[in-house]
Amino acid sequence: MGNLTFVGHTVRITVVKVACYTDLAEKYNQVRPGAPEGAVEPCNFFKEGMVFEVTLNPFENCKPEGFCDWAWADIWKDCLLVCDRAGFAPNDDISTLKPHFTCCTDGLRPVTFMIEAIA
Repeated sequence: MGNLTFVGHTVRITVVKVACYTDLAEKYNQVRPGAPEGAVEPCNFFKEGMVFEVTLNPFENCKPEGFCDWAWADIWKDCLLVCDRAGFAPNDDISTLKPHFTCCTDGLRPVTFMIEAIA
């Protein structure tokens, strides 16, 4: 990525799965402040099917509006990876690139994202 091929490319981020592992939370007595009786609930930032588009520029804050700060910290590098690959797509045909899947690092309430280069 030394030549900054990723700058200016746009990616689509789609929420494909919102999981919640209550069995693990109960087994290991994990509680969440503010949740009813300390229960673990699914992520309250994302719903399956939500779509965000972002044009990458590592010199600016390009986090999509309404996106969880923690999840963005986890996946922004994956967005850069997808944009970098778009910069090397054969004949600039990004439609040949397969989507990239990644997730946030919340071990009990992970959210899985699909990232696609769109421009």
